[in-house]
Amino acid sequence: MAKSEKNAPVSRQNSVALYVVLAIVIAVAALALSNPGFFPFLRAALNLTPAESATPYPTYTVLPSLTPRPTYTALPSHTPRPTYTLYPTFTATNTPTITPSPTPIPPSAVLARIQAEEKADLVVAEYEFIETDFHVGVDSGWRGWRSFGGDFVAQGAIEAGIDLTELNEDNIVFNADTESYTLLLPPPQLTTCNVKHIRLVKTDGNLLNPDFDHLRVLAEIQVMAGFIKRALERGIIDEAKQSAALILEDIARTFTGKQVATEYEMLRGKPRMGLTCQPSASGWLFNPDKKVWEKTD
Repeated sequence: MAKSEKNAPVSRQNSVALYVVLAIVIAVAALALSNPGFFPFLRAALNLTPAESATPYPTYTVLPSLTPRPTYTALPSHTPRPTYTLYPTFTATNTPTITPSPTPIPPSAVLARIQAEEKADLVVAEYEFIETDFHVGVDSGWRGWRSFGGDFVAQGAIEAGIDLTELNEDNIVFNADTESYTLLLPPPQLTTCNVKHIRLVKTDGNLLNPDFDHLRVLAEIQVMAGFIKRALERGIIDEAKQSAALILEDIARTFTGKQVATEYEMLRGKPRMGLTCQPSASGWLFNPDKKVWEKTD
């Protein structure tokens, strides 16, 4: 314990000396840093001669602090302005004036115009025929003892058309929806049958005084029936329909300025025939099996 207290002043003296030396070193270092010529002075003071002259360190110029480049913000892309379309100038629309529909021409007036343009019988088809060397026989007695006959040549014509006197207002119809007329017509008929020429070319029989004038009348009736049959087979009625429709539609269309159509009544049985197509053979009847005319009274 006495030994320790005896050494304590020596330790404090060493510590103070150490602090003094450390302070001197720090002061010298600070002086050297602040004055570059301090080291040569120190060497001269201490009479220290270096083995070789030391190359002084170059004086460094402190580079200026790098200024960072500014960050550039990209400009926004240019958005073009929209092109505006001008509204069209408003044009006022005139209020349409409603034109009243004209009053249609009454059917009675149309009918009167048709009947004024055409005759009572509108003949629209005609067929001509020639019959050569046809035989006409007459049996006016028992077992043919008063029979006679002859061969003839004949020429004739059959005509067909529409009887306009049969039409009335009901046959002409106006349709307000389509603004058109319809003609309702009766079926065409045989209007005229005419044997224009007939000639006796040969006679036969055992009668002393045969009546050839009467035989000629029977020959006309017989040959006319043949002409009528041939005309119907060739389609004279259908041709009359087409021709009559064209004629009557044209008259009505021109008169009214409207569309016109035609419809026919259905033909039931044989067509009607005028009086000239139905000659009378009073007292006589044609036998088709024997092909002769027989007396009925």
